Amino acid sequence: QQIFATGTPVLQKEEPKTDRTSGETRLIFVTKLPIRDSSGRIIGLVGFGNDLTERRRAEEGLIEERNSLRTLIDTLPDYIYVKDTQSRFVLSNTEHARHMGAASPEDLTGKTDFDFYPKDLAEKFFADEQEIMRTGKPLIQKDEANTTLKGHFCRVLSSKIPLRNAYGEIMGIVGTSLEITRKKQMEEELRDVNGKLV
Repeated sequence: QQIFATGTPVLQKEEPKTDRTSGETRLIFVTKLPIRDSSGRIIGLVGFGNDLTERRRAEEGLIEERNSLRTLIDTLPDYIYVKDTQSRFVLSNTEHARHMGAASPEDLTGKTDFDFYPKDLAEKFFADEQEIMRTGKPLIQKDEANTTLKGHFCRVLSSKIPLRNAYGEIMGIVGTSLEITRKKQMEEELRDVNGKLV
């Protein structure tokens, strides 16, 4: 009646409906448009609805899955990040942001290693990543020298794999790094001790 009175259409209005067979509530998006005669007078309406229940459930499932994944990667002690084809950060976990000296993972978005590391080190990381994206061959557990933003030397065990879209095209890389500085120091100390005992 509102459409007849005002001529204003109803567009994608969310209307829950109960399925008479199953008793399940379905989410219907309804659109209703006025039908006019040659003089412009409203003489009826046309309406249709889209059942978007499954789409809404899928969206909610994706949100839940994303939140679970976010919780997981922010709990791990590894540095975890995703970069695009230009080696710009798209995603980082909390531990990686801390290592990079950023206040939050979001502060890394759109930036590259050149914004954080000395040029020679950033160039090395960039070259490795571009080679991975060119060839599709991953880099697995590479022992790398690193430098923190405060200038402290550290060692990390890095893995970088190509990130592909649904068509198999490489759209970036996923990287993980585990700091092994203390482990390497302990190994060296143990070698020194063994050397003195021989």
